[in-house]
Amino acid sequence: MEAAGGRAPEAKVKEKLLVDTAGFSVSSFFALGLGVIRGLLVMRALGSALYGVLMTLNFLTAWTPFAQAGAVFGMQREIPHARAQEDEDEAARLQDDCFSFYLLTTLA
Repeated sequence: MEAAGGRAPEAKVKEKLLVDTAGFSVSSFFALGLGVIRGLLVMRALGSALYGVLMTLNFLTAWTPFAQAGAVFGMQREIPHARAQEDEDEAARLQDDCFSFYLLTTLA
């Protein structure tokens, strides 16, 4: 079945997919190249000691969200269970414990 433009609709979809994939790939590699250049410029401007401090801070900020160690997921499982058992005191305790743990790990 031919479309109005003379090509099958599947060919247009494939062509668009190819063009979009190529554009995304080019822009991704361009961004990576700019990131390398930026990193070299920052490294040169800061020096090795300050660059090490910057990388340590970047590492800490990247991994801090994982410090909660599944407490939120546990809370999402346990609080509905406690409420199903009609134990609102336990649900409130679980929520308070999780909030406190999450707050402490975020601040640490």
